[in-house]
Amino acid sequence: GINAEYMGGSVVVRGVSGGERRRVSIGVELVARKPILFLDEPTSGLDSAASFQVVSKLKDYARTRGMTVICTIHQPSSETYALFDRLLLLAYGRTVYFGPTDQISHHLEKLKYPVPPGINVADHFMYLVNADFREDKEVAKAEIQELTTKSITLCPISSAPRTNYTGKVGFDTGFFWQTFVLTQRGFINARRNLVMYWVRLAMYVALAILMGTIWIKVGTSFTALQNRLGCHFFSIAFPCFMSVAGIPAFLEEKHVFDREYSSGAYHSLAYVLALSITSIPFIFIIAVFFSAIVYPLIWLNEGADHYFIFLVVLFLSHVLCVD
Repeated sequence: GINAEYMGGSVVVRGVSGGERRRVSIGVELVARKPILFLDEPTSGLDSAASFQVVSKLKDYARTRGMTVICTIHQPSSETYALFDRLLLLAYGRTVYFGPTDQISHHLEKLKYPVPPGINVADHFMYLVNADFREDKEVAKAEIQELTTKSITLCPISSAPRTNYTGKVGFDTGFFWQTFVLTQRGFINARRNLVMYWVRLAMYVALAILMGTIWIKVGTSFTALQNRLGCHFFSIAFPCFMSVAGIPAFLEEKHVFDREYSSGAYHSLAYVLALSITSIPFIFIIAVFFSAIVYPLIWLNEGADHYFIFLVVLFLSHVLCVD
């Protein structure tokens, strides 16, 4: 299993391994509880033991829910191969065999291509349908032509046994629970992801020091009015312009959202609401740091009420830009 405290990883921080990340992606697909589940090489990057466990769990889940799992498989072991009920074997886009997995050996034997003793049946038929690494490619292509010409379909779609899907079609959880879980995940991700907020915080602190030294002690006199207007303008504009620093983190998050939303894991509105809730505390921290440096250096109006008005305006403008 994978501990919930493990980090998924990013471009900056290394997280879980590729095999663990693949298992997490399979879990996300299972959360959606679809009647038909499509998986593209779910065991790639896993050893034989992990592959067997993944396919075994998928089979148990399919039988429990009455759902259908369709997947491509990469070099399965004999134990993993035996877990599949049906096999569709293709050679250059043409059908070679479609039927129960335990009958392909009999079919190949009738075509004079018996499985050698001690050889994994999956390795044997993959050797037969692949001419890329054969020494005599012409002979290999002729064998593939014979296999596709004499292809057999032992379980046509119309006669396949039907099962009643017992799962729930649509979202498995309510809108508010989706929002809560996504908000919780958002806070964990924001705390761990340096690019999302912490690098931006350092940039805003540096910008505040730069602005404070440019307009240092500008004062509140009438002659300093123009400078104060420029200071207020750039105090709002610069943080808004700097919000583009969050685009790399947004693009990384968008890739995850596109995959999970297409899988039916949650509603898009729940994700947007959770993202907004997650960003507000961090934006407030940025506004506090920025205003705490800029305000005393520039010598704007004294008094806590004036400072908090400046802070609130800065915070709201930044929320609008980021969201």
